[in-house]
Amino acid sequence: MSDWVSFRVDVTAEKEAVDVGRLMQHRVEEKLVNAEAALEALEQEVKVEVPGEARAKEKKKRREEKQRRKREVAKKEAKKVDISIKLSDEQKKQLENRRSRGSEKAKHYDEKQKQMQARADRQWKAHLQSMVPRDFTLPPEVQKIVDEYDGSLKPPEYCYRSPKRGTKVQPREPDKEDKKLASLPLGLAKKILRLAGADYPCLIAHQDCMREGKNPRAKKHYAGYDKLYFKRSTMTKEEKISRLPDFGKLKLGSCALVGNADNLLKGKYGKEIDEHDFVARFNVVTKPYKASVGTRADGIFFKVNYKNDLKPSMFNFFPKYVPKELDPKDLPGGKPALIYGQLGQHEWRFDIEQMFWSYLEEKNMSKGMESFGVFKLPHTTGGITRVRAMIQLLRLGVCDRLDIYGFSVGGGKYFDKRKVVSRAHPVQSENYFYRLWMATGIQGKFCVYGK
Repeated sequence: MSDWVSFRVDVTAEKEAVDVGRLMQHRVEEKLVNAEAALEALEQEVKVEVPGEARAKEKKKRREEKQRRKREVAKKEAKKVDISIKLSDEQKKQLENRRSRGSEKAKHYDEKQKQMQARADRQWKAHLQSMVPRDFTLPPEVQKIVDEYDGSLKPPEYCYRSPKRGTKVQPREPDKEDKKLASLPLGLAKKILRLAGADYPCLIAHQDCMREGKNPRAKKHYAGYDKLYFKRSTMTKEEKISRLPDFGKLKLGSCALVGNADNLLKGKYGKEIDEHDFVARFNVVTKPYKASVGTRADGIFFKVNYKNDLKPSMFNFFPKYVPKELDPKDLPGGKPALIYGQLGQHEWRFDIEQMFWSYLEEKNMSKGMESFGVFKLPHTTGGITRVRAMIQLLRLGVCDRLDIYGFSVGGGKYFDKRKVVSRAHPVQSENYFYRLWMATGIQGKFCVYGK
């Protein structure tokens, strides 16, 4: 029996030792005691607390922490109240004004949304009206191109050679994706091609647009031109007209138009672009991207918020900004202006809307959408009007060939890929139009480079 009692005593002592070890380990983990402190604690005599006392202490600690937080919150609230009491009448008035301005901004935003919705409704009504075809007749040679079109988007042979040196280049060719984005029923494709064949001789303004012997709408065009650029001017009519180029004398040779799509970075187009006689650009950021986009800028499509690191060597192109009296000394680089999209644009707008909506309806893309927080109906980009203005130089013989770079079916700008095309701009349609014009030659020698 004494052996059994001795055995029980030994087991109890061992169990207590195990419990003490576990408790100490728990305390080390709970209180995040570092290894050095733990070693020091083992070297000293430690009064072991029973689990009940440890729980009571922990509960008390949590209660004290909760009370401390309440006191901090109470102090902050008291400070806020104290500040509001100390505000002077003038300061209170200013605070109230800020609050009212905030509510006014909210009202203004709501009003803006209503206006955009109303504008979208008007655009839709205009679209329905525009489905009535405009009455015009194409020249026989242009009508023949429309009649003989077979649906192919294969580039013509001259697009595979650079305009000056004749080196091999690679235009945009048909691929597998064309079944989705660049395939239309032949009848619809011919309708779009016919609309593209229409001519707008004053889409880019020149001297003949203002002379009655040269243009049947000269009086109307001159009145609009005078009102836009020469308010309160003392210049004579002839002086005002002389501010425009004489396309009968101007010959630019091979022309290139460089957009800002990020597909420019997929090819080394720099030398190819700079080889042209005349290079026009949208955004002009070239220094970090010379190998891809080239360095020349003979013409720049000017816009206030465009980034530029070059100035034009020949012309400034103006769509919206209205430089008074078109005086070259007041313009970037001291170069004269080329005005586009201001004269005779009604017919162009009508025809491009028909082309655009015909494509969207066929592709089931004609529904409105929210773009950057605002409801909009799909609409064309400003880029297609710039391209068409350059095409007018081609059709008038100012350019003998036009090659375009930096136009894609979506994505960002080559110098900032975060700046993506708005969802309200289905640029797939415009890209299809460019390739259709290239394949048929309906605008003249016109080539598209880059996918």
